[in-house]
Amino acid sequence: MSRGRGRIPAWLASGFDRMGGTATLRAVGDRFSIAPNGFTPRLRARRGRPFQILIYHRIHDRPREFMLDTVAVDRFDEQMRHLGRRYRVLPLSELLDRAGQGEIPPRAIAVTFDDGYRDNFTHAYPVLRRYGLPASIFVVTGSIGTGRILWHDQALFAFEQTRKDRYPDPDRGDPTDIRPIAAREGTAHKVLARLKRMGGEERERALTSLFEVLEVDRSRLPSNLMLSWDETEAMTQGGIEIGSHTATHPILSLETPERVAAELQESKRTIERELGRETRLFAYPNGTRADYTADVREAVRAAGYRCALTTRFGPNEPGDDPFEWRRGTPWEEHRALFSVKLALYRAMEANS
Repeated sequence: MSRGRGRIPAWLASGFDRMGGTATLRAVGDRFSIAPNGFTPRLRARRGRPFQILIYHRIHDRPREFMLDTVAVDRFDEQMRHLGRRYRVLPLSELLDRAGQGEIPPRAIAVTFDDGYRDNFTHAYPVLRRYGLPASIFVVTGSIGTGRILWHDQALFAFEQTRKDRYPDPDRGDPTDIRPIAAREGTAHKVLARLKRMGGEERERALTSLFEVLEVDRSRLPSNLMLSWDETEAMTQGGIEIGSHTATHPILSLETPERVAAELQESKRTIERELGRETRLFAYPNGTRADYTADVREAVRAAGYRCALTTRFGPNEPGDDPFEWRRGTPWEEHRALFSVKLALYRAMEANS
C-alpha cells in the first residue's frame, strides 16, 4: 500500500464506488486473493480472512516541505470516517490474539503510527476519539520526553533552514543548486537515503558534517516535535496502544547483535517503566526487507515481543509470521480513490 501502485482516475474510482464495486472488492478480498496472471488474474482461496494494517507518521493541519510522510488533518479525518463506516477497526493486540486463534472478523483493519510525533496527540488523537477508533503508536523512546528529535528530522531541518545556495553532492561531483525548494527537498531525501545505510556512529559524524556544510546551528533544532510521556499516557487511557520502535531508530540490519539487543530491550523497559504496563508490539525502523534479518527477527522474539511490523506491502492472513506482518496506506487524497485502493489492496496477493 504505497505510492505509485497503479494510476486510477478519480472519476472512475467515484463511479466504481457508487455502483457498489468497492463493497464487492472488500467481500471478495475476505475470501480470495487476486494475483496477476497475464490477462486473466488468478484467484486463490485464502487460509482465513485477511487483515490490513495501515501506517502513518505525522498528521498536521499545515503539511509543508521537509515534514516526513505528513497527512493533512482533514484528509486523515475523512479516511478515519471511512474506516469507521466500512471496516472493523481493531486494536493491534486484539488482531494478534485473533490471528493466533484463526478468528479474524470480516473487514478487519488496524491503524498504526511510527516514531511518536507530538502531532499524533494534538491532531490524530482527537480524530480517532471522534470516531471511537483504536490505534497503536510505535515510539522511539530516546526521543519521547527528552527534547531530542530523530536523525532523519535533523537532516530535514538542516536543509529547511540553510541559506546556502549549493550543496556539495558527492554523487554528482559538482555542487547541486538547492535554491529551488523542489531541488532542496529532493537533495535532502537523497541525503536521507545515504544516512539510512550508515551505522549509528557513522551517521552521527555525517550529521555533524551536514550541519557544518549547510551552515545551520544544530542547537536550534526544535525540542517539542515528539511526544511527552504525559501525552503518551493520556492516549493510553483513550484506546491507544504503545509499542516499541527502538530507542534511537537505527537500521537494525546494520547494527551488531549486541547493539540490536540493547535497542530492543532498552526501549521495551522504558515503555513499561513510564506507562506501567507490558508492551508486546514492535515495529522495525524503516521496515523494508533490507532493514532487518532473520537474526534480528529472532532477537525481537527473544526480547519478549509477540509481533513485529514491517513496511512491506500487502494484507496479512492467519498463519503469517507475526514477526513479519505487512503494512501500508493508500496515499490518495481523493476519498473515492482511497476507498477503492484500500479495498483493492485488501484483495491483492501479498508480496513475498
